[in-house]
Amino acid sequence: MKQFPRIAVACLAMAAGTCEAAHDLENGIKDIPPDRGLVVFSTSGTKAGFAIGSFLRLIDPESKRVYGSVYYSLDPDKESDFTDELGKMRQIYLRPGEYMFAPDLARMRDWYLPVYKFKVTAGAAIYVGNFWLGKKQYEVRDRSQRDLEIFRTNNPALSAVAFEPLKLEKFCERRELDNFKIIIFKDPTKFD
Repeated sequence: MKQFPRIAVACLAMAAGTCEAAHDLENGIKDIPPDRGLVVFSTSGTKAGFAIGSFLRLIDPESKRVYGSVYYSLDPDKESDFTDELGKMRQIYLRPGEYMFAPDLARMRDWYLPVYKFKVTAGAAIYVGNFWLGKKQYEVRDRSQRDLEIFRTNNPALSAVAFEPLKLEKFCERRELDNFKIIIFKDPTKFD
């Protein structure tokens, strides 16, 4: 019952049109916009349906506030992009700058989980990892070989694009995000 407010806020935000629940892998991307960076990653887990209400949220490191328009379900879908586990490939175009992904987990205490920072460069591509959720475990793993092979197969026009290697910097623990529930309604994915 304690998860009801979190789920209710997410549903209201989606109904208001301020949120995008997921950015699954697109196929046939031709190029990276010159004023945005392409961020590629994956989310996966051990069992579909066990992590309902658990999300990966995009955070502004300066204000430590959540971008209300960008979040990804950590509950693995039964229709997986992978053969070795349940999960999805994800991508997002972001304005240049620093960002963080932070876990917001429904069935696990997430206060001491690490929050990682990454930097987006205009016209460049970066791989930021595989965000994996197990029964009592959350990890950020380097599955770049698998994930980028899938990305390149689905986007042959970008097969020669060099991805910056995985180099996440631990920024803080989730409990240090005082403003975590304060939402920024400016969408870093939208073009001006």
